[in-house]
Amino acid sequence: MADVRVTYDKAMNAAYVYFTDPQGRAKAARMYPCDPAEVGGMTNLDFDKQGCLIGIEVLAASSRLPKYPLKSAERVDNEGACMNRHWMPRWRLCKPGGSPAPEDARGDLP
Repeated sequence: MADVRVTYDKAMNAAYVYFTDPQGRAKAARMYPCDPAEVGGMTNLDFDKQGCLIGIEVLAASSRLPKYPLKSAERVDNEGACMNRHWMPRWRLCKPGGSPAPEDARGDLP
């Protein structure tokens, strides 16, 4: 079975599950919100331009995911060791308060 990469930002309570090779730096061409508002609307699917699923973004991750993937996830917050901006999901693109980060801070993000 192939390894699946999971990143987690505890401060933002958000996780991202990658289905692509991290070296390939696939970009999301389309995002599909798939969690109905009735249950909190916190899960998004990312697809590349060929229509392949490349990742799943989970907001409110501590209440949406089992504990195991979060405990074993690569941390991308200030408490974690990894701060690779090339692989930070969309929720890392906002400054506190929800305003978008500057264009030059975005890098090659999915």
